[in-house]
Amino acid sequence: MENEKSSRERNHLNNHRDYKNQSSLLNVKFGKKSALKYVSVDDILPIYYARPDWNENIQGFWRHHSKTRKEYDAMAEKYSLIRNKLKEGASLIDLGKNRELSPAINFWWGKECPVYLVKFRDSYFVIDGHHRIALAMQHKLGEIPAAVCEATLKRAPNTVNCS
Repeated sequence: MENEKSSRERNHLNNHRDYKNQSSLLNVKFGKKSALKYVSVDDILPIYYARPDWNENIQGFWRHHSKTRKEYDAMAEKYSLIRNKLKEGASLIDLGKNRELSPAINFWWGKECPVYLVKFRDSYFVIDGHHRIALAMQHKLGEIPAAVCEATLKRAPNTVNCS
């Protein structure tokens, strides 16, 4: 299992390096941002690789947005409860009427500021939602809702555009 995880992380790191290199060469094109869809946290590059200056291991990270670590953890715990209720047929609208669940629904499924990811090859990179991604990974939440933008190469790497 550990080898599988390290292999997957190496793959994400390689994809991230290629994405950054090709972006700097203006060789990446972006599709439209999707509606919310579920993405496995295993397919997302852990934040500490992409943002060594701002991740869950940095002091002060969990005090962002006027929340405490305990409040963030409560959102993760409620996420699992909400997902189970959704799988049983409940709707987000009905669950949102519950005052205890409403903040967590807004936190994870909110239309104002969803988790926003870029997909390049078979890896996802965080654009917005670093705290939610860190929580999802630490609490092993499986799949989380996110808006996704696909990034592809305009041309094969190392080709010269002579026009």
